[in-house]
Amino acid sequence: MLRYFGSAFRIIAIAVAGLIVLAFHYPLLASLMVIALYFLGLHLQKQQSKNADVLLLSPIEYEQHCAAVLQNAGWQVKSTPRQDQGVDVVADLRGVRAVIQAKRWNKRVPNSAIQEVVAGKRHYGGQVAVVVAPSGYTRSACELAASNGVHLLHHSQLAGLEKIARIP
Repeated sequence: MLRYFGSAFRIIAIAVAGLIVLAFHYPLLASLMVIALYFLGLHLQKQQSKNADVLLLSPIEYEQHCAAVLQNAGWQVKSTPRQDQGVDVVADLRGVRAVIQAKRWNKRVPNSAIQEVVAGKRHYGGQVAVVVAPSGYTRSACELAASNGVHLLHHSQLAGLEKIARIP
């Protein structure tokens, strides 16, 4: 059984042993570490539940969620028709147009989403292209996005698009 838990079990065992040794020599520091670990655990649990809530949305609801986040951040937002040419949301802020492809997938997003938003950027006259997904991106998608100036974001970063895209 230890073989299956391998490195994670060893890391936890070393951390617990270190905490016990630290408690004997520096009890106050050990107490502070336990409190810090507790709050770190709460933070991670909160982040995980936020992502889980979004994964319950349908793809269309996820697009609407992304549009609402941008609208709350001050963008003028409009959704595209079902035949969207690779773009789900078009958002304007101070003369800059962002085109957003929202992918509510349980797996990493591949190159195809990057190709779609690059085509959609030209079709909709966008200056900024974004793919938003809760589960990350494949390595090749990251490489293609970098060479085409496409921002790959998690939905929790979308409210900060103005800064990420360096919009004056």
